[in-house]
Amino acid sequence: MSNEITEQMAFDQELLSYCQMAEWGNGALQGSFGWLQVPLEIGNAEQHGELLETCFCLHNIRTHLVGVNQICNVYMPIWHSHAKEIEI
Repeated sequence: MSNEITEQMAFDQELLSYCQMAEWGNGALQGSFGWLQVPLEIGNAEQHGELLETCFCLHNIRTHLVGVNQICNVYMPIWHSHAKEIEI
């Protein structure tokens, strides 16, 4: 029983970690493009996709040039240290 609890706690911690990563990414995008308020037509999914893709590309360029990325700084060392133990 103790083994099951330990495994469940480890799984929950990993899940929480992924949720935190998604929230950081979302917050970074909202922080970078909070001023962007373009009314989009409901029926034009292609336009929505192009706008989102442009925002993601601009955010990636900014992150690369500035060199600060919370996800990379926090999670990459963990992933590299565990790479031998598990497949990511």
